[in-house]
Amino acid sequence: KGDSSNTIKIGVIAPLTGDLAQYGTPAKDGFQLKIDEINAAGGINGKKIELIIEDNKGDINETVNIFKRLVGNEKVNLVVGPVISSTSNAAGPLAQKAKVVMITPTGTNMDITKDKDFVFRTTFTDPYQGTAAAKYAAKNGIKKVAIMTNTASDYSVGLAAAFKEEAQKSGIEVTEEKYNKDDKDFKSILTNIKNKSPEAIFIPDYYNTIGLIITQAKEVGIKAQYLGGDGWDGVQKDFGQIAEGAVFASQFAADDTSEIVQKFIKSYKESKKVDPNVFAALGYDTG
Repeated sequence: KGDSSNTIKIGVIAPLTGDLAQYGTPAKDGFQLKIDEINAAGGINGKKIELIIEDNKGDINETVNIFKRLVGNEKVNLVVGPVISSTSNAAGPLAQKAKVVMITPTGTNMDITKDKDFVFRTTFTDPYQGTAAAKYAAKNGIKKVAIMTNTASDYSVGLAAAFKEEAQKSGIEVTEEKYNKDDKDFKSILTNIKNKSPEAIFIPDYYNTIGLIITQAKEVGIKAQYLGGDGWDGVQKDFGQIAEGAVFASQFAADDTSEIVQKFIKSYKESKKVDPNVFAALGYDTG
């Protein structure tokens, strides 16, 4: 494949504008950093890697159109991305049908790779992190948890289900409140939760919604331990003060002393002038 036998063409699909750019841009930058290193070291079997980077804005229709264009017109050898679970779920069947390898650096939903031998992921899965968060709660003696689930998000629903199952196994009392992706006012849900006095609240969603929820939770006077998944990464930058003390599952810790991690952090900071987050690390790992 590819029009020139001297290059390997890789299509990259990520949200580079809009609400989810804080995930997509670092994932793309991390991957690009690794590809630059591979190219500088002579490429793969003497072939240089060429990236065709596309912004899907986190949108499913955009993702489908871009995927078809990358495979049909650009004749890419491989697709890296998309970044979030819902768009990765949309692209997976297309990759399988076209017999083009797709690797999502960060899509955690189980269905992305299920029954697909052309679709892979770099990250861990929803059940894994949902279970880990519930085990953390049990280990820390938490007996009563409220879950807030975004019913429009494959990611949120997947994490909530895994957390609930593991929490109930550990004898934790669980209540669940549901909301939709367009909701901006969470006060009535949060008042319900406050009345049940949970010791912890598990919110599996993306950082911008998390910021809204915990700001409003503070306003209604909730005092609880917040728990989350890897979609929380970003909250420490934009909502650091109100999220202080929250605990979320992640694939990357900047204070990991291993040489490979510290070397990556150093070269990413030199290249991008910012600290890498988990999405940057998973993008780099994908390369």
